[in-house]
Amino acid sequence: MYINSNESRRIGVRNRYSSSHDSDREGDLKIEAITECAWDLRDRINNNKRTKEEVSEALDRTFPQRVIDLYKNTQKRDAKQIREQLQELEQKRKDLEKIGLIVDDRETLRFSSDEDFPTDALPVLEIYIEDNKKKLAAYDKLKVQIDLLLKAINESNAFANKKLVIQTNKSHSINPYAALKAAPKALKFLTNDGREIPLERLSSGEKHAVILFYNLIFNSKEDSLVMIDEPEISLHISWQQHFISSLLEICKENRLYAVIATHSPDIVNGHWDLLVNLDGTPVDEDDEED
Repeated sequence: MYINSNESRRIGVRNRYSSSHDSDREGDLKIEAITECAWDLRDRINNNKRTKEEVSEALDRTFPQRVIDLYKNTQKRDAKQIREQLQELEQKRKDLEKIGLIVDDRETLRFSSDEDFPTDALPVLEIYIEDNKKKLAAYDKLKVQIDLLLKAINESNAFANKKLVIQTNKSHSINPYAALKAAPKALKFLTNDGREIPLERLSSGEKHAVILFYNLIFNSKEDSLVMIDEPEISLHISWQQHFISSLLEICKENRLYAVIATHSPDIVNGHWDLLVNLDGTPVDEDDEED
């Protein structure tokens, strides 16, 4: 098993843009750190949009010739298969729109389940499907990461009466010294009735959880060893009970290895098979319960 031990990086609450006299104010540090996460995700989304636009431009340039070439091909096309691929493509768009990665304002292709496509339309539909698969593929990795983040945050029940959503923004760049409230951010919290909660108004524990999971998901390198010391100190009890399950999913997706030091049985929450004592011996669940 290879673990990259050449690089060590602390997941912290560094305040990159604030004045030096604020450096000892923990609250300000955490506000800035969570804002950096929101800015970082905004930049990632914009980079993916630019990649999609570049792919679109390249495909559009060759579209006429590819249509002509397909019409020269007398190969028989399967209308049922094309219909299924169109439905899969539509579902992928809906999934991306649901998590906030795209705003799909185009008119949906309408067809009934028993409707036959005109034979002459099949080659064009075939190109349409393949082109759009390539365009939307720009979001594949980011979608997986965002799904992990939304699941870790929204399924923990630790954020009472609020949920995390992803907000897209057309702006590609900002002045790093602009006021925090004026800077476009991709992370947004909403109350159950749809009111926005500013990131700086989250509790210190909520901010810490977002920062921790964001960095694990987006800023950890494959085959790295992540060491987390006493996460229960700042995590709500609901977070503690959900923590290992979320971490296991993240480690599996990002190919990470994690070591956690904890005194909390709520962090363990049934994962006794993963527990070892400081001397390396396995922990007996019955002994712990006694």
